[in-house]
Amino acid sequence: MNLPAPDSAQSTLSEILDLEVKVRKPPPVKYAPKDVYYAGVYKDEDGADVAVCVFDLALAAGAGAALIRFPEVVAKESVKAGKLDESVLENLHEILNICSRFFQIPGSRVQLSSVRASFEEMPRGVPELIASPARLDLEVAVRGYGSGKMSLSAR
Repeated sequence: MNLPAPDSAQSTLSEILDLEVKVRKPPPVKYAPKDVYYAGVYKDEDGADVAVCVFDLALAAGAGAALIRFPEVVAKESVKAGKLDESVLENLHEILNICSRFFQIPGSRVQLSSVRASFEEMPRGVPELIASPARLDLEVAVRGYGSGKMSLSAR
């Protein structure tokens, strides 16, 4: 499964949020056990976990707030609290659902199966998928909502 080019990811996120989004490739992102991030886990038609889209807390909060134009302070409060509030998490779930298009291949269907926080138990094999060296890491800046890291990986 091929991962999208950075400009394609930028275009898709801009379309989802209806805001200007800029992406760039940072040095490889390292997710430490203490880090808070949110992972969209995607399954194929056979029910196997085949892809993951990770947003660090800053991007999850910013994008989740931006989707329905919550004030930026809502995103900042989530970061300060160390987790997303329920409404921002619901918005992130919708964003990650649409992000399934990053993993589509002709003749197959990939869909979001769950959204997990790093402090929750991940399905078997997902931590290894998150740590995959064949991953696309991006620094994402959402106009008016700050920036954070996003990682895409697939089997």
